[in-house]
Amino acid sequence: SNTFTGLVINQGQVTVGNANALPAASPVTLNGNGAILSFATATPNASPLLVNADSTLNTSVATTYAGSITLTNGANLVVFPIGSLAPSTLSGQISGDGGLIFATGNSGNGISVIVSGASANTYTGLTQIVGTAGSSGGGGCRISLEKTSGVAIAGDILLGSRYMVAGQTRMPSETLRLNGGANQDQIADTSVITFVGGSTSDAGSFDLYGRSETIGAIQSQVRGDGVIENGG
Repeated sequence: SNTFTGLVINQGQVTVGNANALPAASPVTLNGNGAILSFATATPNASPLLVNADSTLNTSVATTYAGSITLTNGANLVVFPIGSLAPSTLSGQISGDGGLIFATGNSGNGISVIVSGASANTYTGLTQIVGTAGSSGGGGCRISLEKTSGVAIAGDILLGSRYMVAGQTRMPSETLRLNGGANQDQIADTSVITFVGGSTSDAGSFDLYGRSETIGAIQSQVRGDGVIENGG
């Protein structure tokens, strides 16, 4: 592994193409202004990630990232897997007062991002699962919550399609799925899920996948169809 002490991205993109490119014990800091950390390796070192302003985490291959993520100053981290139909995984603890935006729309029908790990996530900002204007037909953003202990999402959730794809009349649904095995409670009991969407787009799908879940409320801000299902 490299041994330099810390990486700070103030602007632009840094691509990690080797599993040992980042020193495992030193932090990576994202300071906004278009800052992007991009993983092009399946198992990068678990360097802690500190997000001080709105920034992006890209994965161009199916990546398992086990580093902790701290969201400060109300910052949003856009999680945007590209170029791979296999899911990427965030298995480290996510904390802080910021939020996550899952904004991917690959053309496959599988899961886009898995949120897993043994430590509960404690970040209090909004979680948005809303697709992206760059989506291709037949896809949609699919998030699977698979914590083995504690909650994966502690705050409120926006779920649904906000953008249209060229040549389509309806945007593919975004999906939030529970898949935590014996750990039934993946979302905080106080969280509110809000279905969102445009006038001609579908709202999202909340898939219990045979699990039980207690949340604070469910509401809608959409003309399209929001779906709650219990598949498995």
